[in-house]
Amino acid sequence: MKISVVIPSFNAEPFIATAIESCLNQNLRPHEVIVVDDASSDRTVEIAKSYPAPVRVIRCEQNGGVSVARNRGAEEATGDWIALLDADDWFLPGRFEAQIRCVEQNPEAKVIYSGFRMRELDGRERDSVAFPLEKLRNMMRYRCAFHISTVIMKRDAFHAIDGFDTSLRRSEDYDFWLRLAAQFSMNAFASVPEILSVYRLTPGSKSLNTLPFRAARYAAIESSGLYGLSGIQRVLWRRKVRAFTDYDISIRLREDGSPRDLEFIFRSLLLWPFPSEAIPLRRYLIAAVMLKQHIEKYLRN
Repeated sequence: MKISVVIPSFNAEPFIATAIESCLNQNLRPHEVIVVDDASSDRTVEIAKSYPAPVRVIRCEQNGGVSVARNRGAEEATGDWIALLDADDWFLPGRFEAQIRCVEQNPEAKVIYSGFRMRELDGRERDSVAFPLEKLRNMMRYRCAFHISTVIMKRDAFHAIDGFDTSLRRSEDYDFWLRLAAQFSMNAFASVPEILSVYRLTPGSKSLNTLPFRAARYAAIESSGLYGLSGIQRVLWRRKVRAFTDYDISIRLREDGSPRDLEFIFRSLLLWPFPSEAIPLRRYLIAAVMLKQHIEKYLRN
């Protein structure tokens, strides 16, 4: 079993060495580590080229975005499996051993994902465990349920759905997993419970442009998220998933200090007023707190 690691990078000088070394320091070394530089203007390429084989660097002359870089790396990959690693993230020891064991136990699987550790901007860390498959089936309709840097996938599965949609600048990974699930069913997924990767939050990790993010999520729901559904079931799922998205957006807007947070939590309640697999009961409490805060602000003014 040969694993090709694809690392899309753009101005990743502070992080690229950590990402590459986390691949090379695995007990089971990858077949190759492909750094796809997306027209960086810093020392990313110089640092990446300082590593010997199995590291190799592909330089893009023009910046095309992360989806273009991932697709280019996958096209160049010669391994049976592809591991995607964002340039500011890194793998923890034992990652490939654990995922190869999972492949041996699930020979029909095409995607293996795991838990991950999030490194906050202030250095604090928190772990996010992997969703068990029985929960993933429904959660995948609501949101991207695992981080891209936790995944290895069969190369032929990647190419079967034509890679990432390069027209998307947001939620491209969510769209990708939905299309893969629609193509192969949820039986294509398997999970490793261990924490095997670290996702580093950087100032650019969370988009402050929240409403375009909502539009991208809505588009992904329509294009792929309702796969396998028809009739009234499709109508109800659309409302549930949109309600979750607007609830999530309301929380993001509140964190951004936007006065539109109340608008979107009410949109959520109108779409689907009930709790669901992803929408917690506390949504009602959060809506009440938001309403109270807006009334108090109005009275003060």
